[in-house]
Amino acid sequence: MTHLRVEEQEDGDLISLELDNEINALQSQLSNLKSQRFHRASTVLSAETTLSQLSFIRKQKETPDATVNIESLLSTAKAQYSHNQTNLYRICATITPFRIQDPDPNAVNNGHILGLRFDVSNNGKFIRPYYIMLNKLWNGEKNMLSVHRHTLPPAIPLSTLVEKYLVNHRGPLALASGSKVRTGKQSLLIFSRALRRSIVAYHNRLSLIKNFRIAFGLDVDDDSAMIYDEEIILDLSALDSEMKNLRLEWIDGRVGRIVINEDGEIKKCIIISEGKRHRASERALSGSLQNLGEKLWEEHCRRRRSTLNSDDLN
Repeated sequence: MTHLRVEEQEDGDLISLELDNEINALQSQLSNLKSQRFHRASTVLSAETTLSQLSFIRKQKETPDATVNIESLLSTAKAQYSHNQTNLYRICATITPFRIQDPDPNAVNNGHILGLRFDVSNNGKFIRPYYIMLNKLWNGEKNMLSVHRHTLPPAIPLSTLVEKYLVNHRGPLALASGSKVRTGKQSLLIFSRALRRSIVAYHNRLSLIKNFRIAFGLDVDDDSAMIYDEEIILDLSALDSEMKNLRLEWIDGRVGRIVINEDGEIKKCIIISEGKRHRASERALSGSLQNLGEKLWEEHCRRRRSTLNSDDLN
């Protein structure tokens, strides 16, 4: 009797597991269908002919019910058009200046602050904008801009860019020590362009490293999400917040260190195998970070063919 109960319980668990898998599959399918419906509706509503046809039909006023439906569709189409215009501006402008008024009555320059908004897209979507606020030097000696506040992550070398392009910038420590202000001409345009370039480069590195980890099965529970069908990498991770120093560990025991420059190029690559540098692998991985995944796979296939040929000769 006990044996039968155990078998019935196991059968019930299997049935429950199958039902859970079917429910998860249906939920995933429903989510994909909703996403497809949203994108197709956005495509239709984004067409200028759709807006003109809806406006024409509304003027006809054939039936009250049709008029109500047309009004709803027309409102949705106008909202989509406005959304498209906003995205177009964010893609083309990328940097938006605006004014801010500091409510502090004792603020420098009557509280006038210049704000800069940086729009960056990643994987087809706009991420949360970054802001930087500039005002005059707090001691009022020069009519020069200084960084007041910002929302940039620590990985962005803001202080380096400020010292390079916003000369005459100095903080309370420099003033307290009595150091002289560096003379020179500020360039807000070059500063903002260089700052956005650093932001974009940082997010590109971040996205590429994330995609590499997914492609090699390091950040996925389902093997179907892997691009490469063999396990060749045990670890691929960043060693610093700027994502410029990467650590690689192969399944065959090799360990590597990669240094990336601001342009996304592999500046230096060192790979150690059995206590010695593996020059062939270092040369194989040189070039752009964007092609690192393909190079790792090609290098793995080349080493495997070499091993097979050696075994055949033996």
